[in-house]
Amino acid sequence: MNNLNIVVAMLEDMVARDIYTKMSSGTKKRLDSKMRRFKKRGKVSEDYTLIDVIKKFITPICYVSGQEFFWNKCSLFSFDHVVPVSKSRNSNLNNLQIMEKKLDAIKDKHPIGSLLVIMKKIVEKEKKECYIIL
Repeated sequence: MNNLNIVVAMLEDMVARDIYTKMSSGTKKRLDSKMRRFKKRGKVSEDYTLIDVIKKFITPICYVSGQEFFWNKCSLFSFDHVVPVSKSRNSNLNNLQIMEKKLDAIKDKHPIGSLLVIMKKIVEKEKKECYIIL
């Protein structure tokens, strides 16, 4: 690892710890609960903490819609598996991603094949409605 990578890793760690220390205890509890539920769905070969999750997603962004969230608004997003547990049995940190809660609810009700098409249509529709309002 070269010096630049070491400095970047140290900065990421400092930022993640700063975000964590500024969180209310209620937000920490809710995020901890989300993380525990995520971990329970599959096997975890290496343990990770909430600070590790924050470090991975300094700013939580939905991987489908691109919507950015603040950590204290954790009721608006969920932790989702990149590779479904049914295929990988993996709940490691590298298999965790952020998803808007309303899109996650849709995902649970539709087959995977049509899911992305439906979600992208919803996101595009919402973007158009935002432009009309502006």
